[in-house]
Parts: sequence; structure tokens; C-alpha cells
Amino acid sequence: MTVDQRIVVGGVAEEARSASALRRHIFSSSYTVALRLITTFALKLVGVLIISRILGPAGYGSYVAAYGVYMFALSVGLGGIPVFLTRREGALTSRQIGAATAFLFIASTLIVLLVEALSGLLGAYANIPGFPEVLRIMAFALPLQALSMPAQALVERRLDLKGVAIIELSTLAGYYACAMPLALAGVGPVALAYALIFQYLLAAPIAYAIARTWPRLGWDPPFVFAMMRFVGGFSAANFVLQLRALVNPFLVGPVLGATSVGVIGMTIGILEALTQIRTILWRIAVAAFAPFRDDGPKLRRLIGEGMEIQILAIGAIVLGFGWVGELIVPSLFGARWLPIFRVYPYIALSYLMMSTFSMHTVALTLVNCNWRLAGFQGLNALALAVIAWFAVPAFGIEGYGYAEVGALPTYWALHHILARRQIAPSFRLAGVWCMAVAIGLFWRQIGPLAIAAPFAALLAPPSPARILAIASSLGRRANPKLPATQS
Repeated sequence: MTVDQRIVVGGVAEEARSASALRRHIFSSSYTVALRLITTFALKLVGVLIISRILGPAGYGSYVAAYGVYMFALSVGLGGIPVFLTRREGALTSRQIGAATAFLFIASTLIVLLVEALSGLLGAYANIPGFPEVLRIMAFALPLQALSMPAQALVERRLDLKGVAIIELSTLAGYYACAMPLALAGVGPVALAYALIFQYLLAAPIAYAIARTWPRLGWDPPFVFAMMRFVGGFSAANFVLQLRALVNPFLVGPVLGATSVGVIGMTIGILEALTQIRTILWRIAVAAFAPFRDDGPKLRRLIGEGMEIQILAIGAIVLGFGWVGELIVPSLFGARWLPIFRVYPYIALSYLMMSTFSMHTVALTLVNCNWRLAGFQGLNALALAVIAWFAVPAFGIEGYGYAEVGALPTYWALHHILARRQIAPSFRLAGVWCMAVAIGLFWRQIGPLAIAAPFAALLAPPSPARILAIASSLGRRANPKLPATQS
């Protein structure tokens, strides 16, 4: 029986049983998520370790700049289509999948032509050696990545976490299997561009095999129109969100050069690997929260619980690396990468807040508030860019960190949007936990006693009782044999 068949409308008791079944399906796959996180982190750590040692900060900086442009083009041009396919109600027909595939092929081809035309101008402005060459090669990965999107959306609609894990881990392994030999052969940063193309050459056949279908082209005007309407708002949100990724190459690069771009990019890359669970939980939540999009109280409780789980998990991870990373980085990455700790606490605090509010963005996506989400993300990106414009020339690489922290108050706007729809969760305890993590991150600036702050926050009432309640709830959901309470 599928998840869609289990979700029955009508009757409070039946709805509670259906919701419980959905949650048990998700959390019973928690071992798959855990294995996926560990394996992903290990692959990225080994790959980045070797590549960073070979390329160095300057070479890595040219890749970071090109990848920032790539992700901007991908997210703005194509990013909303997989989300639309995943969250659309009702079964997707073969004709609709074909229409989505055709639209993705047309859009990705146009994006490649635009990137190729602008690469020279972007390279001249950024003043980062090797950046235009890497970007021109990397752009050809876009149509390949687009081809796999419909199949991956079908896998995610089934909440097949094992299938998603197989797709992502196998293609990530392929990426590093291609990148490392090329980097060792002295190809330079373009090795990572060729590896990205190889990664998505693998992704399409693997994704379609797991989805038990094959690529097809078709056209369905009403479906395409509905998809374009959704993608318009989603792309607007991603446009302003991905502008953040361009601050490093196009505001830091011209002032401080490729080495600083590489150091900031490596710090962000480490945090992306450390906080991989944030992205996984976001994608799961899109499907898991969808049945409750019209149930305000239920949606508010789900957002609040997801927010607290994110703070506890991400907070522990970023604190752990912040406390011991300075002992690890010289031996693994090389002493020339130690400057990452000049910006790590600032960027880590930004990632903590991003994770804390990620469930808010899920809710806004589900209730079709993409334009309001775009407004928040535009405000956040604008604050980062404006502060960086003044702070980077004045304070150097730390100026980028100041800009990340200076943009954090904009998250109030995101909470305000949910509060107006009466689905905003309480921040009473979550705020205390966030403040404690922030103090712990800046122990170098404040003093070693700051390390005690997170432990004090977790031990002080009512934190122990709340943590125990969350752990008990997750345990019930992971084990269908245990009685599940109605939440």
C-alpha cells in the first residue's frame, strides 16, 4: 500500500491514524538517513581533503566562483520543477512527466548558452584566474542534471529514502572517482568541472532505474502552465537566495583575490558537509508536511518540532568542529587552510540560523507563499551584500563573517510571515538554545569559559524534559511496534 493510499481524508481518528502511519514510514527509515549522512560526509571529507591539498586556496577559489554561478543558474532556472513534481497532489501521468522533461531540456539548453556567452565578462569582473575556463566546462553538466530531475522526483514522492540515498551516494562517489585522478594528474581546477559532468552522466540512468521508468518527451499545456506558475514564484525566491552564493566571488574576489575566495568557499563547503542533515530533512519535510498544509495547528507543531531537532543536531555538529577543528585541519588539509577559522564561527552561526528556520521555508512552500519567501530571501541577501561591500575592504576576510552575522536579523521577517498565517512556532526555548550555541562558537573571542554555555542551556530546565520528549517521540516513530501518541 502506498503512502498516498494510507492518507485518508475524513474523521479525526482516521486522520490521526494516517498521520501516524506516514510518520512511522519516514522515521522507520532513519537508519538509511543515518548511513547516508555518514557515508556522504566520509566521501566529501576524503575528496575535499585530497583536492584541497592539491589545488590550494587559490585554485580552489576559481572552482568555488564557477560553482557559485552554476548553482545560481540551476536554482533560478530549474530548481522549482523538482519541488513542483514532488509536492503535486495526485499521481503524475506519463504525459506530465514527459512535459516536465521537455521543459527541463529546453530551459537547461538556454541557460547553457547564456552562461557561455557571459563567462568572459564575469571572469573579467571577478579577477580570479581560471574561473571562466572552469565555468565554461561546468555549464555542460546542467542539461545532464536536468534530465535526472523527473525520475528523482518520482522516487522522492514515494518517500523512498533508500532509493534517494543510492542515487546521491553513487553519483557522489562517481564525482570524486573522476575528480581525484584528474587533480592528481595536474589538470587543475577544471578537474572538478569534468567531474561534475561525469556525476550527472551517472545520475540519470541510476535515477530512472530506481524510479522504474525511462526518459520520455511529451507536452501537456495545462500542466506546463501550472508548473510555470509555481516555478515563477519559486525561482524568484531562489534568485535572491542564490545571490548570497555570488557575494564571495564577486564582492570578496575583486578586493581580496582568489585565495580569500577559496578560504571562504572551503569554510562554506565544510559546513555544507557537516550540516547535510539540514538539506535531507528539508526534502523529507516537503513530502511529509504536505498532507497537513491546511491544518494550521498541526503544521505549527510539526514546524516547531522540526526546528528544535535542527538546532540540537546542527548545533552539536558545528560546535564540535569549532572546538577541535583547529587540531584537525593542519594535518588533514594543510596549514595553509588554517585561515578558515577566522571566518568559521560567523558562517557557522549563519548555518545554524538557516537550519533553524528551514522548516519555516518548507511551510511557506507548501502554502504557496513563494513570493513572500522570495521577499525574505531578497532582504537577507541584500543585507549580506551591502554589509560585505563595506566590511570586506575595511576588515579583510573577517569582513565577510561580519556580513553573515549582520544579515541574521532578517530572519525575523520570515517568522513574521508565518505568524500572520498563525503557523509560527514558539521560540521561547529554541531561542535560548541558539544563543547558547552562538556563545560556544565564539569561544576564541570570548574565552574558554564560553564552551560551558551550550551545556548549561541543555541542563537548565525545561531543556532536559523537552529533549527527553523529542527523543521519546522519535523513538516511537522509528519503531512501529511502540504505541504512537497523537500530536
